[in-house]
Amino acid sequence: MAERAAEAGVPVLPLPVRGDLDLRAAARLARALAGVDVLHLHTGHAHAVGLLAAALVRRPPAVVVTRRVDFPPKGALFRRWKYGRRVAAFIAISRNIERVLLAAGVSRERIHRVPSGIDPERFRVPRDREGLRRELAVPQNAKLVGFIGALVGHKAPWDLVDALARLGGEVHGVFAGAGDIEERLRHQAASLGVAERIHFL
Repeated sequence: MAERAAEAGVPVLPLPVRGDLDLRAAARLARALAGVDVLHLHTGHAHAVGLLAAALVRRPPAVVVTRRVDFPPKGALFRRWKYGRRVAAFIAISRNIERVLLAAGVSRERIHRVPSGIDPERFRVPRDREGLRRELAVPQNAKLVGFIGALVGHKAPWDLVDALARLGGEVHGVFAGAGDIEERLRHQAASLGVAERIHFL
């Protein structure tokens, strides 16, 4: 993204961030904030470092935070600081994230729901309903149920493995994604006797 922005003539400041309290990154960002009106932050680490940077400048920009995950913020004191009045507005990409922000103490007037969106035409490909079945050596009459996303705990992909164990042999599960619980899912599938019906792309 930095390369594309630079090619388009947009000034870019690459800023590696090592954690919520990366003071070096905060100081470097603060030096770049002169004359900036809005600071838009997109990750948990960026949220914290951006607030630190804004506190270091004489005329701090309005801070806007986009929140894309729905697990509750941790740590009462840290949460109060990160979600306090220093943030002018929060963008929640779903109703559930909006509920999480409200539960964290963010006032409703500071929350704006803006769902993530893509242009599906960019990804349109010719449909081949049998192609994936051929590739995975799955019977043509089998039903395929897909999980697309990171294989991480808060997305609970093991629910699909449990469901497949309750369904008949004509239903196969397809996982498109990677993550630190893939081995756990493979072990779960083997222990439930459905390993041959679960496919990791």
